[in-house]
Amino acid sequence: MAKDHESAGKRYTNEEFRNGEAHTSINASTSSGATQRSSDSRAEERRSRRTERHVSALLAGARAVLRHRDFASSARAIFDNCKEIIGAASGYVALLSEDGKENDVLFLDSGGRPCTVDPNLPMPIRGLRAQVYGSGKVAYRNKFSSTSWAKYLPAGHSKLDNVLFAPLSIDDEVVGLLGLANKSGGFNGSDARIAATFGELAAIALKNSRTLELLEAGEAELSAILANVPILTLLLDEDRRVMKANSAAVSFSRRNSDLVALVIGEALRCIRSTDDPRGCGFGELCQDCGLRLAAEDTYESGNSHYQLEWSTPIGRDGNQEELTFLATTVLIDKPHKHLLICLEDITERKKGEDALARSEEKYRGVFEHMSEALVLGEIMLDRNGDPYDFLILDCNRPWAALVGREVDALIGKTRREVLAVKDPFWIKIQSEVALTGRPAHFERYSPAMGKWLEVRAYSPVKGQFVQLISDVTERKRVEEIKDEFIGMVSHELKTPLTVVTGAINTVLDDRVDPADARVLLDDAAWGAETMADIVDNLLELSRSQQHRLVLSTSMMDIGGIIGTVVARSSGKSARHALMIDVDPTLPKVPVDGLRLERILDNLIDNAIKYSPDGGEVRISARLECSEVLLCVKDQGIGINTADIGRLFQPFARLETPVSGSAMQGIGLGLVVCKRLIEAHGGRLWVESQGGEGSSFCFTLPLSAGPATG
Repeated sequence: MAKDHESAGKRYTNEEFRNGEAHTSINASTSSGATQRSSDSRAEERRSRRTERHVSALLAGARAVLRHRDFASSARAIFDNCKEIIGAASGYVALLSEDGKENDVLFLDSGGRPCTVDPNLPMPIRGLRAQVYGSGKVAYRNKFSSTSWAKYLPAGHSKLDNVLFAPLSIDDEVVGLLGLANKSGGFNGSDARIAATFGELAAIALKNSRTLELLEAGEAELSAILANVPILTLLLDEDRRVMKANSAAVSFSRRNSDLVALVIGEALRCIRSTDDPRGCGFGELCQDCGLRLAAEDTYESGNSHYQLEWSTPIGRDGNQEELTFLATTVLIDKPHKHLLICLEDITERKKGEDALARSEEKYRGVFEHMSEALVLGEIMLDRNGDPYDFLILDCNRPWAALVGREVDALIGKTRREVLAVKDPFWIKIQSEVALTGRPAHFERYSPAMGKWLEVRAYSPVKGQFVQLISDVTERKRVEEIKDEFIGMVSHELKTPLTVVTGAINTVLDDRVDPADARVLLDDAAWGAETMADIVDNLLELSRSQQHRLVLSTSMMDIGGIIGTVVARSSGKSARHALMIDVDPTLPKVPVDGLRLERILDNLIDNAIKYSPDGGEVRISARLECSEVLLCVKDQGIGINTADIGRLFQPFARLETPVSGSAMQGIGLGLVVCKRLIEAHGGRLWVESQGGEGSSFCFTLPLSAGPATG
């Protein structure tokens, strides 16, 4: 069997080998193999040097990532190393704009080729750049000028022979590009792999830079917060000595020096820290210090304490005051075991809370003892959002009395549960106030209670209302009386005014007989006197109600004043006989003469008015103890007992039992008499029975009484 021989990769048979046919070929192959080994050695050396250069460039890029805090510096170093190892002449590094539509060029290296493009000109994402942003992979093109993308170059751009773009990717998202251009001989796959590696380094540098920026911003923000927060913040060691303190703590301490190394009690100027020569924590009162106990527990157990209320005496600027803090203690055990203490000075808040508590207690007393009825309610809505009832959150005793319950039996109940009357008006008003926030103020008559109610309502918070109810029945009655009074005064003034104007207009006619003219003038005088009496009584009542009634008293003869009034009143009625019964031994009395005349005028007028059948009207005066008693007695219709109670009320007039019509007058005479007599220090009353006449009596003290009313 023939045996084959192999030399330098060529096979020979045994026969060829023996005949020497292979010798020449072997010698040639030997020489060629030596040459090949030499060439391979040189190629391997070149690959080794190239690899060394690659590694050195990558190490330089890595060092740039670690050396530079800002991305611009590290990106430039990485770019320069990448450009050198690949052999490109120019390029740039750009980041994707915030809107994702353009490249924001960080820097550009034109490689010495002329370029007149405005550096501020936008660089839109299109062409080969768009391909890299979309795929996240390196892309390059040689003979770039012959591609369709060359048309996108702006005028004045440097000539591009070839281009390569490597992505900068963070979390699988392309955020920028590393661009290279104008490599002699063009780019290849090896260049793409190298550029991809440097792109990853640049992306790492960008991420680190952004992370550092966030950390620095966070640290700056935290420092700003600690510097400006009004809460005292201190970092302590295991001995409770200050390691760090914020501005609030330093300002609170009011020390010129730093607080570092001071025990916390000394740093805060706690008075108790001076109780023992050894300082804070050793005094007798320090043993029960809430902050000290909380700090020790946190340091030993790791348990935090939050919002612990702590009070202690603080001495600053020669003054001592008890301050209250909310204290928080937190253990920080990395990298070292420290204690963080935060103190919020709530002294003023506590004072405010105490004052508020006292105020609430005071106003709770007002709330519970006020005469007005008050209820706090919360509106209840059905499934459609319509109000149908309210929940009683609070009420006072008068409101409870309105609904006939005790306060405790009302709280937490609904209106329907406690009120028998289901008037939709109230829930309508209450819900409008509670849901819109618009207050309400109105008056309404309650047939169920037979009273006029004044209601004020407002909303303290949305969905709730406060309703204040006052009984204004008496005021409404007075208003009705006033309305009636206006009508009465108008009527009473109109009659004499008509007489006056009619009489004067008639007298002005030259054809009127002098005797008739005299009668007409007497009528006019009567009308004028009647109006004057009405006006005088109104003025006296007004002065009394406004506390401006001033008497001008002097020692007067009562008998003389009575005589003057009787003489003036004698002509008022031909059917009445005015009789005087005065004790001649009466001493003079301190009175206002004109006011006494008005009193007697009113009483005599009433006596004549309420004795329509005529008769005797007796005016008497006699001494009783230290007073003078004066009476005006008539023989008229008398006064029922039921009417005597309202006799001295303003505008009250009695009905005559005969005709059922009101006597003439506006019901002020007796009120004015009463006010004037009381201003003198006397009393006025009536003695009467129906059908038996009436006696109006009053007293005047012998010594001067009150001068004003």
